[in-house]
Amino acid sequence: MFTVPVRGGQLAACSWGEGPPDCLAIHGASMSHRSWAGVARQSHGKSRVGSLIALDLRGRGRSVGKLRKRRLAQYADDCAAVLRSVCSTAATGPVTVAGHSSGGFVALVLAHRHPELVRRLVLVDGGPPRPKPADFEASANPENITSPAAKRLSMRFADHEAYRQYWHDHPAITSWNEVIEDFVDYDLVPAEDGGYRSSVSWDAIRGDAEDIFLGKDLPAAWANLKHPAILVRAERGMLNQATPYYPDISAVETRIPVVTVPSSNHYSIVLEPEPAGVVASYLEPHRDTVHANPVDGKGSRQ
Repeated sequence: MFTVPVRGGQLAACSWGEGPPDCLAIHGASMSHRSWAGVARQSHGKSRVGSLIALDLRGRGRSVGKLRKRRLAQYADDCAAVLRSVCSTAATGPVTVAGHSSGGFVALVLAHRHPELVRRLVLVDGGPPRPKPADFEASANPENITSPAAKRLSMRFADHEAYRQYWHDHPAITSWNEVIEDFVDYDLVPAEDGGYRSSVSWDAIRGDAEDIFLGKDLPAAWANLKHPAILVRAERGMLNQATPYYPDISAVETRIPVVTVPSSNHYSIVLEPEPAGVVASYLEPHRDTVHANPVDGKGSRQ
């Protein structure tokens, strides 16, 4: 792990593998860099990627710093700062940028604001703009939190075992493993009012949602996408329900290829070994944007 000073804060980051980075990975809104550990292991263990870097976005994990209103642009600039810091003493070109969930939105904005740093995009169950939820205004109020992803941010836990149990019971966790346990343990920090809490800031989550659904940076980045890109979609939804996070991919397929990872949901696609291995296969430096589907081998868009 290492830290990178940025304007108004400091970012925590981690590197797997050796040598100049081949890939920068950006986590989802309520997660941390540790959510990429399974993908990194699959990549490094099979010599697919020389070095993979992931960071904690501001308001998550061990990163700190003042948050601006234009969150996606700020996160994109932070990612650029991490890349420039790591690459400052190494002769390396642009990298593959992978973004999971809302990290996919950040990846698109990064490619738009700093195109020279990006070779191609691997968008993992996130990235292309989604319609604003019907209950968006209500869900922006902390008192109306209903989704497990956001609800846990206001909860307090007695110890690590209690937090692990919370995640054991999460509908999206279908098989416990050491990557999930490490992610869960890293996310738990002491709470100012006693006990423990998630490291994720509710203010960060709320501001992110406002920028994603009401801001101008994401639509502009999607409309002006110039880099090769692919959407690697989970078969099931955020809570492992049958309806996926991207139920209608017809509009996306007019812009970029789409592949669906069977037996995966919005969380397990990076946290569980088999789907994480599929994601890792799309990070290989020599790989084209669209290849034969690693699941069926026929190059179909599922």
